[in-house]
Amino acid sequence: MHIPKIRQVFQANLKPDLTPEGDRRIFEVSALTALRRKIKDRAASLSGTGFPEFLNALDNFLNQEKAIAEFKQAYQVTQRVSHHLEQTINRRIPLLDETIVNLKQKIADITPEFDQLQTIKTNFQQEIEEIKQQESQAIANSFADYIMSLETTFAADFLDSQPEINYNDFL
Repeated sequence: MHIPKIRQVFQANLKPDLTPEGDRRIFEVSALTALRRKIKDRAASLSGTGFPEFLNALDNFLNQEKAIAEFKQAYQVTQRVSHHLEQTINRRIPLLDETIVNLKQKIADITPEFDQLQTIKTNFQQEIEEIKQQESQAIANSFADYIMSLETTFAADFLDSQPEINYNDFL
């Protein structure tokens, strides 16, 4: 396949991925031509090989566009933190106006609910532990039964993988 044909195949396959501005992110690079030039003369220019355009675009991306993307991500994180902090502060500000007696009463009013949640948590943990013990014991018993019965069920368990042995051919 010669170069113009390869170029046409690449352009046809990459056309859906091209940006509206064109193919500024797609570079036709001739590494073999660049290598031959550099072998002949280390100081030779790489113009016409696609490398200067590629390296300029890469440099632009690394120095400008990547930084913009990273700053945008950092900005979004700080916005989320700021929003969360603002919500937390707004919840706490009304508490500053209340007396210690009122705050202690609110805590005393809510304490039974927390105790109830603690009881529910403990019950769930116990239930999970019991189920874990039952299931692990059932799996262990099933495996032990399987191993213990291998002597009697070996032929049936591995019938499909046994080779056909014709007695006459064997002799």
